[in-house]
Parts: sequence; C-alpha cells; structure tokens
Amino acid sequence: GGGGAGERLVFVWTTLDAGVVTVKENMPCLTALAPGKTSVRAEAVGVDGHVYGRDDIVVEVIGLPDAGGMTLAVQKHIALGQEMSATIQPAPALTGMDAVAMAQICHSYKWLVDVPTVLGVGAALGQQFANPKLTMPVCGQAMNVNPGFTTRLVGRKVGVATIKVTMHCGDPGTRSMKKYHLSQKIQVVDTIPTLIGSVCPTWLLPPNYTSVPVLPIDNEAAIYRIMQDPTAMEPVLMVDEYGQIITGALEDVACVRAAPRPGTPA
Repeated sequence: GGGGAGERLVFVWTTLDAGVVTVKENMPCLTALAPGKTSVRAEAVGVDGHVYGRDDIVVEVIGLPDAGGMTLAVQKHIALGQEMSATIQPAPALTGMDAVAMAQICHSYKWLVDVPTVLGVGAALGQQFANPKLTMPVCGQAMNVNPGFTTRLVGRKVGVATIKVTMHCGDPGTRSMKKYHLSQKIQVVDTIPTLIGSVCPTWLLPPNYTSVPVLPIDNEAAIYRIMQDPTAMEPVLMVDEYGQIITGALEDVACVRAAPRPGTPA
C-alpha cells in the first residue's frame, strides 16, 4: 500500500501544435513561433508514471503590431518642477496586445530628450531599466526593475522639448523583430503664470493643463465655485480635491470664487 497523488509529483508541459508554440517540458515557458491558436497541456505525473491530473489552456499567438499600434501616453504640458509619467501603450483594439504581453516580448527601450535642460527623463532621475541591451526578457526570471515601457519626466526649465523613445519587439536576430519610434512635444510652463497688477490673481494657463496645488484646501469653511460663460458646451476649468486647477480643451475665461460654507462666518 501507500503512495498516491501526494508523493513526488512532477508537472510535464506539452503543446498540441509545435508549429505555433513550443514549451519547455519541465517549465511553463512558451516560445511563440507563428501567429495562430493552439493548446498547451499540463500533466501531474507520479514517479510510477501515472497521470494524476491534466489541464489544457488555449494560447493565441498574435503578430507584432505596426507603428500605429503603439502610442505614447503623456501630457503635453508640465509645470516647472513637476514630475509625471510617460508610458508606451499598445492599442488592444488594433494589436490584440496588452501591457503584460508587451512586457514579455518588447525590450531595449531607449528614452531621450532633445533639450535635457528643459525636460529631465529616466536615468537622469535615477531610474533603472531592465534589458538595456538587445535581448529578450528571460522566462522565469523576475524583474525587479522597470522593464522600460514607462519613464518619469520632470520640468526643469520653461520651454519646449521633445521626448523620444525607441524600442524593439520580437526575438533579436530574426526577421520578425520590429523597431518602433515614438515621440511627443512637451511644453514646460512656469508654476503659475500670473499677470501682475490685477485686482485679483489672474492666471494664464494652457489647455489640458494641471497646476501644482495653489488653492488652500485645509480650510473646510470655503467652497470653490467656477464662474464661466453659461453657453459654453464644456467646463473651462475645475478645482480638484488637492487644490490644483485643471483646464479643459476649451480656450476661454473663467473665474474661481471662494464662498463660505453655509453656517460659517463670511
């Protein structure tokens, strides 16, 4: 007697179509060879050769996207001294790829700024990237650093700079590998551009802009209300919970009015 499914089981991995995907026998590490669908099977096998359990999973291999399938998600304005993220995003509707898949097949990211005195990026901020050379991520190897498809930016000086990134997707040395180039102009604006001499502070802010916190929010006696043209189809600006002013796409004039909350002294 004795023995059973609790004793020394090993997992054996196989693929039903090695022309689409190959898999290591003792490790669930897949290598995609061609677009298509297949099943990968995992079997729990005992030392006696008996199969105690089996499960299949469908795997789809997609082709690498063209240049239009990748976008650079980043705001077009940043305040002086402010930090923000820039991230490469695949368009799932066009590519069938998500961020996890991109991290597994894309590599060798290189972020550059044409005017580094205006805009700081990546390594200049102490950021470390994985796979600095032309190599694919290693299956089963944990990444304890940024894989590279996102970086940090900081506004250093008022002006305009262009953020650029190059990346590779696919296995180096093969005809299937593709290289991508993405870029975006970013304007660094003064923390709060103000017209001096006005009866009240007047801010000149660009569209689609988020300021640093400029309005006090620790005093709950005040309510901020936005006053703008009532015929406007969308808000010109709003104030968030941190006291930041956020402008929309509409270029117009609006006022921020602080009013006392009901029941508090004016």
